[in-house]
Amino acid sequence: MSDQMSGEWFTNLIGIDHSLPRQRVSAAMKAIVRHNFDDEHGLLNATYPADKPARFTTYQNGQAVANWTGVEYAIGSMMVDFGMVAEGMAVVRSIYDRYARAGRNWNHVECGDHYYRAMCSWATLLAATGFKVDAEAHLVTIAPPIRQPKLVAPWFSAPVGGRSRRPRGD
Repeated sequence: MSDQMSGEWFTNLIGIDHSLPRQRVSAAMKAIVRHNFDDEHGLLNATYPADKPARFTTYQNGQAVANWTGVEYAIGSMMVDFGMVAEGMAVVRSIYDRYARAGRNWNHVECGDHYYRAMCSWATLLAATGFKVDAEAHLVTIAPPIRQPKLVAPWFSAPVGGRSRRPRGD
C-alpha cells in the first residue's frame, strides 16, 4: 500500500522525529516502488501480491488500483528526502507526463476536478531543494540532494517562535 508511509512523510515534512527506524522506512519505500510503481501507470495505491491467491474482497478494488496524485507526490517527495532521488523523481515525472498527455496540467482528478490532495506537490519543492525548517531550534537548512551549479527556487515559511510585542507607550 503506497499510502502506508504518509504519517512518516508528514512528520518528516514538518521536522518531527520519525516514529519508525529510518531503515524500516527506507525498506517500505523500496517495496512501494518495486510493487506499486511503473513509469507508464505511475504509483498505484496498492497492489495484490502476484504470487498469492486472492483472498479478500478488496482484490482488484477500483480505489486500490488507482492513482491518487497527492499520495504520489507525498511518497515521491519522501523518497527524495530519504536519498531515493532517482525513484522519487521518476514518480513525480510520471504524474507530470500523465496529466500533460491528458491536457490537464492544472486539474488533477481524484474525487472530481481540482481536488486538493494534489497540493502535496509543494512537498516536492521542499525535497528537491532540501529546504527544512526546524522551528524549535530556530534553524533553516538548505541542502539540495540534486547538485547543480545554480539553483533558483522560491522559499516560503510561516513565522516561527512566539509573538511580537511592542514596548508600552507605542
